[in-house]
Amino acid sequence: METDLKSEFTAQGINQTLHRVYLEVKCRVNILTPFQDIEKEIKHLKDLNSKKVDGVILMSAYRADGSMDEKYREFYIGKLPIVFVDRNIPGINRDVIQSENFDASYKATQYLLNMGHKKIGIIATSNFSTVQERIKGYRAALTDAKVEFDESLIASVDELSDKMSRKVCHAFLEQHPDVTALYILNNSLCSGVLLDLKERQMKIPQDVSLLVWDDEEYNELLDLTTIEQPITEIGKQATRRLFELIGEPEETACEEVIKAVSAAGYKKVILRPLMVVAGDHANNDMAGDDDDSWKSQFEASGKFDSIDTQIAGLGEIKAIQDLYVAHTADAINE
Repeated sequence: METDLKSEFTAQGINQTLHRVYLEVKCRVNILTPFQDIEKEIKHLKDLNSKKVDGVILMSAYRADGSMDEKYREFYIGKLPIVFVDRNIPGINRDVIQSENFDASYKATQYLLNMGHKKIGIIATSNFSTVQERIKGYRAALTDAKVEFDESLIASVDELSDKMSRKVCHAFLEQHPDVTALYILNNSLCSGVLLDLKERQMKIPQDVSLLVWDDEEYNELLDLTTIEQPITEIGKQATRRLFELIGEPEETACEEVIKAVSAAGYKKVILRPLMVVAGDHANNDMAGDDDDSWKSQFEASGKFDSIDTQIAGLGEIKAIQDLYVAHTADAINE
């Protein structure tokens, strides 16, 4: 399994689910979230094709209004299974797992309108497909409330940095001092916006209301209103869909293991992680109480007298430690 986690979005959910599925399927999967860098994205896809990985989960850097060089299309439409998260690429027909951006943005704008705001400014990242959908939801809510849509109330940030989002926010509020609410379409922009508001000595929500897309820890600490995306669920669905495209080896799926263990006549089962050091995935995915943990599935089958788990990784078992010491000693002696 190969992973390249360079973005907060969905990485948590994808990573959790990959480890859970990896208990059942041994595939090489790469997660690409390349900091909005198209050249790097292409390079990664070339490398992955040459490495013959089994599949890719990709948050693409292509903008909704961008064009793709025909020589690169083969990397997106070829045989390598790809599942997009958060964004799609126009003209590329692949599975996309994302939030209901239009509906959520419509409801978020309604929320601000119901609070009495008429001048609602948007600060958004570059023109990705998700941004387009969120702006469409914003516009539809204004239209339904009979509030005039003003395109000048949308400010775009081309570079994801505190410095740039602060600069854009500063210029925006200079041009639109009558704005009473700011709707931030990406939490990566929030820090810069907060820095500019602090410089202006503007308080939230007394001087300006702030609504931020995506949940982040500091949003809760600062008591900001957020649209929380189901990041873990998006990650799970993306991972499951990718494994559907790859094709799971049936004999390693949990239900097949249960059948095989039962058919062999075993009644007492001990589940143990095949890791040197066991961590949260062993505690949760193997030994947890969720319905989809291995322990729960074995118990639900009703085929066994007892199901026990040993959380200790292989590295904590003395026999394994002895083997490791002996192997190391042999290597040194050679």
